[in-house]
Amino acid sequence: NVAMEVMYTNSWFDIDKEGAAAEALIANGSVIIGQHADSTGAPAAVQKLQDAGTICYSIGYNIDMLATAPTAALTSATNVWEVYYEYLFKSMMDGENPATNWSEGYNEGAVAITDLGPEVAEGTAEKVAEVEAALKDGSLHVFDTSKFTVKGETVTHAFALDTDGDFTPDAEEAVFDGAFHESYFQSAPYFTLQIDGIEWLNSAYGN
Repeated sequence: NVAMEVMYTNSWFDIDKEGAAAEALIANGSVIIGQHADSTGAPAAVQKLQDAGTICYSIGYNIDMLATAPTAALTSATNVWEVYYEYLFKSMMDGENPATNWSEGYNEGAVAITDLGPEVAEGTAEKVAEVEAALKDGSLHVFDTSKFTVKGETVTHAFALDTDGDFTPDAEEAVFDGAFHESYFQSAPYFTLQIDGIEWLNSAYGN
């Protein structure tokens, strides 16, 4: 039973703003701070508060944050850019044009999480390995349509591509094999469905 509070810094890299946002969220009751920004501001702020006795943890972005938050960091989501670079350079060397929309995942090693921190619960590493293996072999889909509804109905149809520039997907069926396939047809996100039970509690400093 989870609630997420969202704050925006309007920047990809602003140590002070990211740290202040983390502090504000924790003051409002958050216990895990996840970030989609590039600095160490949030993990450092979380570690400082944890050292002072507050129960709080950090999920970083792009890089391993354990050097910054040795006990507060749980892990970080990361893009493994060398996978794309190898593809890009090989395409050019072979005289081929690289794909305009390139969006690979766990199976290709293009996305991952960094090392788990020392404060993760017992059994976390094993569960993570299980989930990663299922993502790689295709037996687990993040948006399995049997696991959620939209307006009380099972999702059977959703387009993926915006062909007329109105920011509304109007081509390519994205629901097949029992799942909504985000980023299958293009690298830009196209999930526009409002899943039942998920609602914004607060959104500040909108970007």
